[in-house]
Amino acid sequence: MTDYDRTHILTYARLLDAERDDYDWTDVAMEVLDLDVAADPGGAKSCWQSHLDRAHWFVDGGFAA
Repeated sequence: MTDYDRTHILTYARLLDAERDDYDWTDVAMEVLDLDVAADPGGAKSCWQSHLDRAHWFVDGGFAA
């Protein structure tokens, strides 16, 4: 587990909760990651997806590898 992961555990949980509850990715990117989706939709989606992927990796035991 990196220092980055330690500081983003709550963010990972919020992303996973939003995914479970089927929230629109744009709303999650704005509310959880504080991204300006309108200014850079592609960059925002990439950032949201990479954080969500990291959250899945983290809870699936990737940090233990």
